[in-house]
Amino acid sequence: MMQEKIALPDAFVQRIMSDYGEVEGLKFLESLDQAPAVSVSKKNSHVLWEGEESVPYFSQGVYLKERPSFTLDPRFHLGQYYPQESSSMFVHRVAALLAEAMDVEYVLDLCAAPGGKSILLHQALTNAKVIVSNEVQAKRNVILCENLIKFGSTKSVVAQSPVHQIGGDAKWDLVLLDAPCSGEGMFRKDHLSRKEWSIENVNNCQRIQKELLNEAARLVRPGGYLIYSTCTFAREENEDQCEYLINSELWDNWSELDLPNGAIWKIGEGYRAIHFLPHLAKGEGFFCGVFKRSDVSVKTKLEKQKVAKQALWSKCPTATLKVMTDFIDQKENSFLINENQEVVAYSGPLDILSWLDRPRMVGIPVGSIIKEKFVPQQGLITSGLFATSFQKVELNTSEALDILRGLDWRPEINGDNGWYLAFWLDQPLAWLKWVGNRFSNHYPSDWRIRKL
Repeated sequence: MMQEKIALPDAFVQRIMSDYGEVEGLKFLESLDQAPAVSVSKKNSHVLWEGEESVPYFSQGVYLKERPSFTLDPRFHLGQYYPQESSSMFVHRVAALLAEAMDVEYVLDLCAAPGGKSILLHQALTNAKVIVSNEVQAKRNVILCENLIKFGSTKSVVAQSPVHQIGGDAKWDLVLLDAPCSGEGMFRKDHLSRKEWSIENVNNCQRIQKELLNEAARLVRPGGYLIYSTCTFAREENEDQCEYLINSELWDNWSELDLPNGAIWKIGEGYRAIHFLPHLAKGEGFFCGVFKRSDVSVKTKLEKQKVAKQALWSKCPTATLKVMTDFIDQKENSFLINENQEVVAYSGPLDILSWLDRPRMVGIPVGSIIKEKFVPQQGLITSGLFATSFQKVELNTSEALDILRGLDWRPEINGDNGWYLAFWLDQPLAWLKWVGNRFSNHYPSDWRIRKL
């Protein structure tokens, strides 16, 4: 669908022309009225489309020739790919290089919704013990949880904390701050964002970013790293923040990166950072600077250990595992249960939960014990921990879309009572339960397609 064309703000135009000169500035501005590229980040290296074009700095990122109907593609709902702006996929390259230089075990994504960059961290940091994705806004946190459940990593924790309430002072190896920003880098993809732009908003974002950077200084351990990124072109939100970090004498710049196509170096006194520009990149505006915490003591705040929160989860007892026997791969023993009889698959350390004010999701939810019986959830499918011997039914594409819409299925067969795992093109899709004359649909209600 064509979006309404909205003129670029005058003050923005004047600044770009001033910063980049008449020739390059004009190319810059004209590019913002061109059609954006379509790109997705795939869960693995499997080819999903004919004619995929790889993103140079991330092998599982691909450009598509045209924008497909994601809603009508069961692979999207299965979490096999995530629509993501290609320039921001550079976070994967940065994180992978840092993992080569040091042991990255405790990872925090401070402003994580909707979850694309958290997924990149999971893909890059295969040896991490835990990756915490934080999002304070409730509605955005729901979307974050959904996307991480679809990705299915048992190292994942989702928090919903104001950043100043996150603990683990000086213990995090890597913090990603994809900061709230004025969003100028989205002017090509979203013309409505042009209406919301103002100098006042740029300055307000700069203030919030500094507050978040100060918290990052508390959280990153000496010798640990901070990735700071935005999707804006404003100096106040990019270069000025790099200078703020360097001038604090708490951080050293790290820039052992090859300059990717479509980007330029932004260089200042004591730092250099990478900036993707719309007239150079097959993607949108994205700024990224990397900083190493100086090997000096970190100021910490007095923390109360939230033992009650930590004690909420415990290892599943043998009796519970027996109830789950028909559903789970018994080779996996990283199942926890809480006082509400909710079961999750979590392979990370338990002590980290005491650092978080409000952990919203621990690991991947796989089911619940209700009246001494196990009721499976979608996370058991996406984590790949379901029993391979489970009774199955095959769906065609039309039937799969009906399931994704939340409809019950009435096949021309008589089934045995109990649970079934529905497959589409050999991919596990949803839990169904035979209830006499139909399969009851247990695909999560919040994830269902509202319109076809």
